[in-house]
Amino acid sequence: MNLQLKLVLPTEPVISGAVLSVKTTVQNTGNAPVDLPPAKTLSPLTFTVLDASGRTIATGGALDAVSSRLGVPGPKPPPQPLAPGAEVVYQEEISSYFGRPLPAGKYQLEATVRVQGAVLGSTRAPLEVLALTPESALRVSDANGSVLTTLAAHKRPDGKRILFYSQMQAQGGPPPTLRPVLELGAGQPTALALCPRVFTEIGGVWVATQDGEACRGILARSFDATAAFGPVALRPGAKLLETGVPLPDGGAVFVAFGQESGKPILTLINVSPKGETSVQYVSLGSSAPTKPPVLAVSLEGGSPRVYAVWIEGASVMASSFSPASPPLDAAPAKIHDLPNRVLAFQPAPAMPEEPAKLDLILAPTADEEPPLYSRLTLGSSERPGVAPLPPLPKGSIARNVALWLLPIAGGSPTGPMVISIGNSAWLLTDGTWQALSVSLRSSQGTQLVRYANRPWLSTWSPQTGLSLEAAKP
Repeated sequence: MNLQLKLVLPTEPVISGAVLSVKTTVQNTGNAPVDLPPAKTLSPLTFTVLDASGRTIATGGALDAVSSRLGVPGPKPPPQPLAPGAEVVYQEEISSYFGRPLPAGKYQLEATVRVQGAVLGSTRAPLEVLALTPESALRVSDANGSVLTTLAAHKRPDGKRILFYSQMQAQGGPPPTLRPVLELGAGQPTALALCPRVFTEIGGVWVATQDGEACRGILARSFDATAAFGPVALRPGAKLLETGVPLPDGGAVFVAFGQESGKPILTLINVSPKGETSVQYVSLGSSAPTKPPVLAVSLEGGSPRVYAVWIEGASVMASSFSPASPPLDAAPAKIHDLPNRVLAFQPAPAMPEEPAKLDLILAPTADEEPPLYSRLTLGSSERPGVAPLPPLPKGSIARNVALWLLPIAGGSPTGPMVISIGNSAWLLTDGTWQALSVSLRSSQGTQLVRYANRPWLSTWSPQTGLSLEAAKP
């Protein structure tokens, strides 16, 4: 049997865990037809990664990957005769075939195919894998905690900066593949932001980056990026907030927060599904936010309404607008006075046809008492209820809560929730606090995220790369 396999790899090194696209041409050099699957079906090829000594590091193929996901042997595509002199070209993204990211190193890659009991192989091609060295990174979970999106800004040896993203599904599967979505400027990005998920059948996330006083972004999907926006001018000193809000039509809203002439100002960036932008600069006047703003979206009545919410001591302030008819409908206004100072707050998961809600933790009334929990409905004049949380373990200082997250949609003062106090984190379940085995020192690039109804610790640095581990009691 005479088959010739030609393997073509990227000419530049690839990043560990990122997309690895290869092209394999199989040519029939014999005098008789050979049965092979056509190009646009599952490839029959197996790929083997070998180190410099010829030792096998990893092996896998499309059929193996499908079988692993299904838990049963995958369906083999029906073959077609390949005529003498003809060729078939398989274009594949093979990074997920090996079960785990390839470690950094220099390798050889070989493609093989089994035909009529014989195994035929290609000439080995050199493959260099570089470690991911993120200069900045961000992980954000969607409202249900079922999809975790990762952004990582990586500086290549040639000085170019590339923004990668990946999405991890709570139901499991192979490790997510990092996909390049944006080539950044020469400077290190000063901020990253994303919308957890867009409301489209195809899915994806809106990604935004800030470089100095300019913001731009792109709609990142599994295999392409079909819309982009920017650059959008920000006010001097403004910083892009990490989380925007997705809109039902496939668009998004991002916000930056800063000072102008000594007064706080919001920059609201309304992005259409095609990447068209409308920008509004909103002065907060005499406001003095004690916590940076957050965005929340209300889906009540089928028409989205976006709220920019911030805290002044014990007061909840907001501006709101309809993305379908900007500009802002009203000047910044106080929407609620709470009994105690707000320690931490975040938007509650937005349910279909429901108004936007905000979850808050309030300072305790006295030093020896536990902090308070409250959930308020944005756009409603109804006064929110306040309930004490269970007492924290002795020795914990409840007045410096910096972060908290609620793994489930329903708010409750008995949990489950996670709060951070200084460098430590505590998990509340069924009315009992448990210390989590994590350290949240910001110098290490640490971030607590919610995923699959559990807290996880994300860490990153140029030296150690990007990692994710369950935060356990």
